[in-house]
Amino acid sequence: PTDQRRGLLWDTCREMECDGWKIDTKSYTTEFRIKVGASVDSGKGPQELQKVLASLPPSLDFSFNLGAADIYPSTSGKHRAALHLMEHFDQTVENTVCLCDDDNDLKMAAEVSHAYLPSVACDSVTHAVEKSPNRFSVSQRGGIEGTHEAIQAVLDRFEILSSLKRSRSKDNE
Repeated sequence: PTDQRRGLLWDTCREMECDGWKIDTKSYTTEFRIKVGASVDSGKGPQELQKVLASLPPSLDFSFNLGAADIYPSTSGKHRAALHLMEHFDQTVENTVCLCDDDNDLKMAAEVSHAYLPSVACDSVTHAVEKSPNRFSVSQRGGIEGTHEAIQAVLDRFEILSSLKRSRSKDNE
């Protein structure tokens, strides 16, 4: 229950619940989700949500996923994870890519050199691809074949399978 959770994130969650927003906290420990469609009954819509998100304190951040807004500490999120991994493994932006498909992936895609999309889950991703087509590769096939195509493109980009084959050939000589 949110009343047992402490900190600014959960204080914000409780305030939003009291204000009539429909909040999802099930199975979330470091974020909560606002379901805009479910909040319309209480007079809350996309414009009101944008105002709330714009007024979040700097220590909180948000992204959209599956048509809902996720609110979490600004020190977390997929883009922060990408930056952490680049630093941890001493990698440059040029040597870093991601797979993505939804709104909540766009900040992460902006931090790496290229994003591979097995599919496109929403209009905002379509717009991002149209705006910067050289930063995105969208799979031509859907479903699991789209995922396979995206992974294969990453392997080809970094010549991972070819270098493994070369290494194995040398081992067998």
